[in-house]
Amino acid sequence: MAVMLGKVDLVGGYYDAGDNVEFGFPQAFTVTMLSWSVIDFGSKLSAKNELDNAFLFDFANSHQGTYQSSIPQAHFYSSSGFQDELVWAAAWLFRATNDKSYSDYLNDADTTGGPRTMFSWDDKYAGAQILIGKLVWEGKASNDGFLGGFKDDGEQFICNLVQKGDNNAKRTNAGALWWDPFNNLQYTTTALFLTLSYADSLSSAKATLDCLFDDVSPDDLASFARSQVDYMLGKNPKGMSYMVGFGSSFPQKVHHRRASTTTKIKNDDA
Repeated sequence: MAVMLGKVDLVGGYYDAGDNVEFGFPQAFTVTMLSWSVIDFGSKLSAKNELDNAFLFDFANSHQGTYQSSIPQAHFYSSSGFQDELVWAAAWLFRATNDKSYSDYLNDADTTGGPRTMFSWDDKYAGAQILIGKLVWEGKASNDGFLGGFKDDGEQFICNLVQKGDNNAKRTNAGALWWDPFNNLQYTTTALFLTLSYADSLSSAKATLDCLFDDVSPDDLASFARSQVDYMLGKNPKGMSYMVGFGSSFPQKVHHRRASTTTKIKNDDA
């Protein structure tokens, strides 16, 4: 099936950066986050193929293991564990279907994951925790048992981001959130997304976040997220935007497929 974006043929899928390789595991996370952004901050996605989704979850739950165990060629971006993916899937399916079997699965989980230090393609616990917390605030899930535990852990993750918890996220001297020298902003942007999404639910519930050292309002969370985004877009010591194409000063030689190769490769060059 031909997939077109403007005049560019997207057959073959999304490619990772400048490597000209398709890495399915992080791509799946990217597509999920794009979908969540549409759900929370755009027009609602139409619910389709829910029974098929449920079947795929049952298969994954019955055949547990990391995906690279079934795909030996998956040397890069391998999974450190599968439990977070099952919780992540169950939380989304519960939201989509309101089927009690998924909330029962979450309540019977071996662990809530505990307070996480980051949210990424390889560690989805924080995302699942925040999603479950949103369902609690919306009155769609109980605050008892493990569901309440997921919510508490997710809230502690956000408290640590805004420097009001007991294990606050690291920040640079200029105030930017900091996790890793390699592509740090991937962790910043996903963490800020969770923060804004949760702020939206708190605002609707007319509630505040009860952190260890202070109460944090939805407006406080939005202001914190805005300050971090401002940093990424140029309000930083270098006066440089970290988004290519935004502002007057931004990275010129990025690790990206389009910056590394032509759009089309002739057959005789392949």
